[in-house]
Amino acid sequence: MSKKWLILLAVSFGAAGLTACAKKEAATESTTVEDAAAAAGAAVDDAVDATSDAMDDATAATGDAMDATAEAAGDAMDATGDAMDAAGDMAADAVDAAGEVVDDAAAAVDEATSEPQN
Repeated sequence: MSKKWLILLAVSFGAAGLTACAKKEAATESTTVEDAAAAAGAAVDDAVDATSDAMDDATAATGDAMDATAEAAGDAMDATGDAMDAAGDMAADAVDAAGEVVDDAAAAVDEATSEPQN
C-alpha cells in the first residue's frame, strides 16, 4: 500500500474512533440528563408530599385551637352565667333585707305614734 492509502486508512480509523467516543459520551450525557430528570421528579414528589403533610398538620392544629377556644369561651360563658345568678340572688336578698328594714321602721313609727306622749 502506498503512503496515501495508509494515511487515509489511519484518518478513517481515527474518525471512526472519534465518532464512537462522541456517541458514547452523548449516550452517557443523555443517561445523566435522564437521571437528573428522574431525581428532579422525585424531589418534586417529595416536596408535594411534605407540603401536603404540613398542610394537614396545620389544619389539625387550627382545628384543635378552635376547639380549645370554643371550650374556653363556653367555660367563660358558664362562669358569667353563674356570676349573674349569684348577683341576682344577692340583689334579691338585699331587696328582702331592705323590705324588712322598711317593715321594722313602719312598725316603729306606728308604735311611736299610737302611744300617748307624756
